[in-house]
Amino acid sequence: MAPNSNTDNNNRIGSDQSIVYEKDPSEVINQFRCLIGESSILNVYKYEDELLLKFLRSRDYNLQKTLITLEGYVSKLHDRSDLFTWQPKEAEIALKTNVFNYLLDGSTNGQQIFFLHPGRWNPREVTLETIIAMVVLCQEITLLDEKVQRSGVVVIIDMTGLSLNHLYKCGITNAKLISDLTERCIPVNIVNIHVVFQNWLTEMAYNLFKPFIDEELKRKIIFHGYNTGSIHQYCPKSVLPIKYGGTHEEPDLDKMYQILVNDNHKIQEIWNKYKTKLIDD
Repeated sequence: MAPNSNTDNNNRIGSDQSIVYEKDPSEVINQFRCLIGESSILNVYKYEDELLLKFLRSRDYNLQKTLITLEGYVSKLHDRSDLFTWQPKEAEIALKTNVFNYLLDGSTNGQQIFFLHPGRWNPREVTLETIIAMVVLCQEITLLDEKVQRSGVVVIIDMTGLSLNHLYKCGITNAKLISDLTERCIPVNIVNIHVVFQNWLTEMAYNLFKPFIDEELKRKIIFHGYNTGSIHQYCPKSVLPIKYGGTHEEPDLDKMYQILVNDNHKIQEIWNKYKTKLIDD
């Protein structure tokens, strides 16, 4: 798989309409509330404008796409409540695998950068569900920042160390779950996904997820092989660790964990609202 030379998605540039909505979102929020009222999944809950705006931003104010995402979010809170919880010991274990991390001070044009290292996962030490729950919480906390809501997220997937055992332990069921969470649940706007240090299993891994990924997201996936320098046309060196040709230090996992400890209650408050009905019959 050759690197994708398309740089159109380098920066997220909102439509003229989204710029208008950012100045005064009241109209589009009211329109969205009308759609919510027609959804049997959503119309039994109350929603604050702040939450609706976060979801609308994630889908560039496209009402139908936002509706699908919010329905997926509420549904997953019920169907997979184990992924939307705070378990300090489990979160610390998952974080120390270093499968997922991000730079606390590293962003470009308001975009946050997430780093994924699936080859670092040891299935004998921690379950994939535990790692997914930690990643979900980290993403939610990151989205407390309105700049990230507006500008989106860049993802770098490092395939170093990926093995057949990782793919076997992940399987089709978890591949679908991860895809659903990414595209049809968590209100993150993914600007680009950069795949680096590919090995012979990369295409197999991609094919595992491919049936569950929308065409729009597929167009955002860029394969760089071992040419980490090509990432620099998307992300400046100042927000990339040295291994990717950048000048930044590696993410500080201790500080990341402390943020989870300090801020998890803010996310739990949101989750708990939609795990039980708030509107009286």
